[in-house]
Amino acid sequence: MHFCGLSYDEVAVANRDGKRIIDHSTIVKIRKKLGPKKVEARLNAFTAELIDKKIIDGKIMFTDTTSLEKNIIYPTEIGLLSRVIEEAAAVTQKLRYKKDIVKTKVSRT
Repeated sequence: MHFCGLSYDEVAVANRDGKRIIDHSTIVKIRKKLGPKKVEARLNAFTAELIDKKIIDGKIMFTDTTSLEKNIIYPTEIGLLSRVIEEAAAVTQKLRYKKDIVKTKVSRT
């Protein structure tokens, strides 16, 4: 994964060396603090400067908004109900197993 053209390892090394690199969480905090209108104004100014310096032509712009899936359980009603059923089934299996052990021990004496 890369951020502003730097890999995670490059950012980690820079942070370890004391260099100041803005990470994604800092950008989120700045964006929330400024608000959407000020962020849009800064983006427009930045884009205009890139066009003036002929770094981009400004006709077509692509934004990478890639997100990575995480193994997070979202508490939806169906998901929670399914989880409860699975847990109940596991508990029931354990109780049946223990009950069979107890019956076996009692019948042997």
